[in-house]
Parts: sequence; C-alpha cells; structure tokens
Amino acid sequence: AMHHAFDAVTGTGPTPSSDLQALDLEQTRRRLEEVTGKHEKLSNDYRALKRTMQKQIHKRLRDETTFLDTFKEFSQNSMATIVGWITAKTAGLALDEFFKQAIDDAKVVDVLSRAVYVVFVLIAVPLLDWLLHQPWILHSPEQGGFKADQVRLVKICQPMFSAWGLKDLVQSLLNYAGNTFWSTLVASVIITAVLVVVQLTPCFRWAFKNVNDGKNNLVARMLHNLSNLGLAVGFA
Repeated sequence: AMHHAFDAVTGTGPTPSSDLQALDLEQTRRRLEEVTGKHEKLSNDYRALKRTMQKQIHKRLRDETTFLDTFKEFSQNSMATIVGWITAKTAGLALDEFFKQAIDDAKVVDVLSRAVYVVFVLIAVPLLDWLLHQPWILHSPEQGGFKADQVRLVKICQPMFSAWGLKDLVQSLLNYAGNTFWSTLVASVIITAVLVVVQLTPCFRWAFKNVNDGKNNLVARMLHNLSNLGLAVGFA
C-alpha cells in the first residue's frame, strides 16, 4: 500500500491514462487485423468470381463462335448445292435444245446432253481448282476481302458441279432404260463398285493425299474429282 501511495505521489507508477492508451492500441491492432483479414477474403472471393465469370464468358463466346461457324458452313454448302443444281439443269436444257436439231429421240438427247456436260465439268472443275490455287491468282486467301471471298465461294461450288452433273447423267440413263427395278439396281451396283475400286487404287490414294496436303497438282485434282460420285450413288 505504501508503494502504491508513493508511486501515486511521485508519479512514477502506471496511470489510468496510459492503461487506456495501451488498451486502445491493442483494440486498434486487433481491429486492423480483422479488417485486413476481411479484405484478403474479399480479394480472394473477387478473384475467384472473376475467374469463374471469365470461364463462363469464354465458354459462351466459344459456343457462339462454333454455332456461327457451323451455320456459315451449312449456309455455304446449301448455296453451293443450289448453284450446282441450277447450273447442271441450265446447261442440260441448253444442250438439249442444241442436240434436238439433229436427234429426234428425246431420251437419247437427254443422255447425250448430260454426258457432254459431265465430260466438260470433269475437265473444267479440276482445271479451275488448279488455277485458283496458283499464287498469281490469289496470294493470301486467308486474309479476307472481296476477292478472297469470291474465290472461296467458287471453290465450295466446284464439287457440286461434278456431283449434280454425274447425278443427272445417271438419272438420264435410268430414264433411257425405263426406270425398272433391275436397271436401278444394276446402276447402283456398278456406280458403287466403280467408286470403291477408284478409291482403292494407288493413284487415287496418291491424288487424295496430294490434294489434302495442299499440293497443287492438276492430275491429282482430276483424279480427286472422281470422288464426287456420291450423289449419283445416292440417287440410284
């Protein structure tokens, strides 16, 4: 008691104000640690939410891009099919009018017209494809632009010219044979056999690999063009 009284008189002992200051500092430190911890937690939650949103946005953009690419490819192939069909029909009708002047049999005229068109496209389509892959025709088709778009459109349409021409030739041959069950069966078997044999030959495998590897060889493109018999097989 005497020590406490002495400390109180001399002012050397702890005072109530210093105790309060120490208490305030301790509370402030704890409060600061609490706020810092909450801030770190909020920062971690924010980063996690940001990563989640980025993944969702990237997935949505990826899905939209895939859908647009698929729709674009479908639209282009549909337009190419229509162009090939209309071209084959128009050329067939024009050739019919030409051959009718010398031949009276309509079925013979139909077969002859389609045969001439098929011979033409089997030569012209690979030749045009070969020309469009020449560097002096188009240096950078991947860069876009009106010229590049037109070249890509023609490239997409080319197989359809051959496919529809071959299909119309088969149709005219079946009409000439009377469209009987046996004529249709024989035509289907023959076309399928030809298609299988052609694709199994070493020269066709060489041509197919050559075209797929991006090599611009005219003979390879002519042999590769024979693979467009699928529509004719499906029709027969």
